[in-house]
Amino acid sequence: MVGLGRFGQRRLASLRADPRFHVVAGCDPQGTLDLPPTATPFALGADIAVIAVPPGLAPALVVEALTTGHHVLCEKPPALDGAGLAGVPELVHSRVLRYGFNHRLHPAVREARRRLPSLGPLREVSGVYERPSLAPTGGWRARPEAGGGILRDQGIHLVDLCYLLAGPLSLESAGVRREPSGAETHVEALLRGAGGVPVHFVSSAEAPAHRFRLELRGDRGTLRLEGLATSSGAYAPERLVSSTGEALEWDHDDSLDRERDLFADALGGAPGLHGTLKDATVVLSLVDAMLQGPP
Repeated sequence: MVGLGRFGQRRLASLRADPRFHVVAGCDPQGTLDLPPTATPFALGADIAVIAVPPGLAPALVVEALTTGHHVLCEKPPALDGAGLAGVPELVHSRVLRYGFNHRLHPAVREARRRLPSLGPLREVSGVYERPSLAPTGGWRARPEAGGGILRDQGIHLVDLCYLLAGPLSLESAGVRREPSGAETHVEALLRGAGGVPVHFVSSAEAPAHRFRLELRGDRGTLRLEGLATSSGAYAPERLVSSTGEALEWDHDDSLDRERDLFADALGGAPGLHGTLKDATVVLSLVDAMLQGPP
C-alpha cells in the first residue's frame, strides 16, 4: 500500500476482507497503521501495488511500480492533467493497471446501466455533484498545484459517469469559478454525447448542502439517480427513480469491494472493462477541456 490517507485506509480494509489478497507493507509519511513500514515501496517483492496518493505523485509511482514488476491499482485522480498520463504504459511485462473510478460500481449506477436500453435513444443527460466546501485548509484537495479543485477531485467521477452512460463526449461550452489559490470551486458545462445528445454538467463546492443527481431522459422514459451511499453518509440515501414511479433505495456502498473483485478478475486474465488507462485518459482530457475552455 502506497498512501494510507482516508481513502487508502478504505482500500486497505477492502483488501484485507478478501482472502485472495495479503497486504504485506505500507508506505505513508503520516504513518502506516498496523502495517510493517517500508521507505521504499516497491522493494519488497510483492505482486501488487495499491497507490492512493495525490495526483501529482501518482504517475511516477505507477510507472515505477509497473517497471519493477507489480500489478497496479491506482486511486483517482490519476494525474494532474491528461499530459501527466502520457508516459504511463498500460501494460509492462504483462502487468495489469487499473484506476479507481468506483462511482461506476455504486448500486444505483449499476442498475441504471442495466435499465438504460429500456429508455430508447437518449435525448438529454443532466448531472449535478455539489458540496459546501472544497476541503480542510492545507489539504491537497484545496491546492491546485497538488491536483486539488472540485472538478479534478470530486467532479471527475461525474465526468466519468456521463462518459460511461452517454458515450463519447465533446465539450461545447464551460464556465469556471476559482478561489484566490486558483482551485476551481464551481464548474458548469454543456457537452455533447453520442449522436449529439446534450449533457448538462455541474460540479460545485459552493452549494448549501451535499447533493448528487444524474438524470437520463430517453424517448421511452426517464431514470433519475439521487444521492450516493458513501462512507461519510453526506449524500445518502442512494436512490434510483424511474418515470413509471418505481423507486429503489440503497444505504450501503459496496463499490470498493466490487472494484477489488474486478481487479482480481483482471489478474486472472479477464478483459479490461473498467478503470483502464484509456478510461483515465479520456476522463482527464475532458476535465482539462472544461478547465481550459473549449477550443
